[in-house]
Amino acid sequence: MIQIVVHPTEYMVSALPVGHRDAPRWSVWVQWRGASLTDPSTDRYCISRHSSSRPNEVWHKGEQEWVYESQPSERTDEFLAATRYPLDEALAIAQMLAPGVCWNMLYPADILARDAQRAKP
Repeated sequence: MIQIVVHPTEYMVSALPVGHRDAPRWSVWVQWRGASLTDPSTDRYCISRHSSSRPNEVWHKGEQEWVYESQPSERTDEFLAATRYPLDEALAIAQMLAPGVCWNMLYPADILARDAQRAKP
């Protein structure tokens, strides 16, 4: 018998409410990237800005900033160690970064303020 497996591979982390039309753009994404190199029983995740304006940027734990992620054949072990996390850590970092996502010079707080202003009678 075949066993069916459901495995979440991507999480959207946003400072905007669930279902908000702008949430995907003002979000940080936690993406599954396979098993750990040092412990195959442990999954590893990266934190990325999933946008067309900044493709291939991931969060670097050592530099504490977004860095370009090259194609797989060019990634060093050091780079992978600095940009891959256990899920719990990746989600915690993404929650810290989400309020600071900037798009068109606007932050999530600006979007919420704009929505509140538009809702006034």
